[in-house]
Amino acid sequence: MESNLVAEFIAKTGADSAVAYSYLQAKGWDLNLALQAYLYLSAESCGGGGSGGGGSSGVTKLYNSRWSAPLTEENGNLTNTHHSLSRPTLQKADAIDVVDIKKLTRGISRATDNVNLVSRARSDIALDFRENAVCSVNQFFIETPVYTFTLPDLTIYPEDFRGFLEKDLIEMSSLVSLEQSGRLNWWADSGACQRLWPLATTGDGNCLLHAASLGMWGFHDRLLTLRKALHGFMTGSECREALWRRWRWQQTRLNTEAGFVYSEDEWRTEWESIVNMASTEPRKQEGGRRRSMIFDRNA
Repeated sequence: MESNLVAEFIAKTGADSAVAYSYLQAKGWDLNLALQAYLYLSAESCGGGGSGGGGSSGVTKLYNSRWSAPLTEENGNLTNTHHSLSRPTLQKADAIDVVDIKKLTRGISRATDNVNLVSRARSDIALDFRENAVCSVNQFFIETPVYTFTLPDLTIYPEDFRGFLEKDLIEMSSLVSLEQSGRLNWWADSGACQRLWPLATTGDGNCLLHAASLGMWGFHDRLLTLRKALHGFMTGSECREALWRRWRWQQTRLNTEAGFVYSEDEWRTEWESIVNMASTEPRKQEGGRRRSMIFDRNA
């Protein structure tokens, strides 16, 4: 995402990549603030504002290209005389900068303008999960919108570009499977409702919770907030024993059909491996995907 911001900065200003990177980094990767700082400094440079103050005062204005803020040198000391353009003070929460609220910008080409808004939303949601004890099922309510995405009319674009957008945004294999089974968009033919489209998610091992996050809030579970909540719910909530009993009941039915019987140690080992899959801790490389003990017995 940083590279996208740098590219957009260069496209709007004509600056080189090093200058774009320094301005964006100085302004906390807020594109609008970085552009304002760059344009301000450019205007001052063109206007000959490199020195100021009275001729008898011995005060010289300097411009720090990193922060784009005027500095005043007096008696060998530098002081900031333009606080509105100095580097903003940021508070950290899970390595995400909390910035001022702003409105979403519509349009695919302006998506980078929404980076800070999404960043703030992720941080706020993570704080809500911690402060409201998500592991207690009776004390937390997640407010979700009616919908999180609306697609533009893709039919107005050339066929090759439309195909690129559909491939990038829509999970076409899931769409075909769900529609052929009669579980999705069966209502569209009668005109009862608009068509729904399954969004493509990041295939990084967290795709189910990415999908849940996209459905509820409109962005991926990059901070693993839902994954942490799931693991905490399975290990520390008041429902953990009920989850264990429900899973064991279902697994017993499957084992009976296959003619297998677990010992108590095998039950605990299998359950622990399932719970560990929900953890955000890096897994040890075992040369392959986790296999059920049923398959291990047949190996």
